Amino acid sequence: MLYTALPPFLMIFFAIPVAAFSLALAFYKINNQPFIKIVESALKYISSPRLYLWKKSKPKPGPVKTEIKKGTPPQIYIPKLTQNKLKDLAWSLDIKEKIK
Repeated sequence: MLYTALPPFLMIFFAIPVAAFSLALAFYKINNQPFIKIVESALKYISSPRLYLWKKSKPKPGPVKTEIKKGTPPQIYIPKLTQNKLKDLAWSLDIKEKIK
C-alpha cells in the first residue's frame, strides 16, 4: 500500500518502522513473553482508568527525651494533630483533587 500511495523516498521513510514493528511482533521476546503480549498489556494499561489507594502504615516513634528519671519508663513524643491543621490538610487535598 505504501509503495503505490507514496513517492519512493516517503515510502522508505514509513516502511522501515512498519517492517521493524512487524518483525518484533513475530520474533522478539521480553522476559520469555511474546512482544505482542507486551504491546497488548501496554495498551490496556494506558487505556484503563487507575485508582490509587493509600495504605495506612504504622506510625514511626518520635524522638525520645534525653532526661530520664530513675524508675520511670522513657516517654515518646508524638505530635498532636490539632483541628486547625486537620482542616488545612483536608482543604489542600480537596483543592489538589479539583485541579486534576
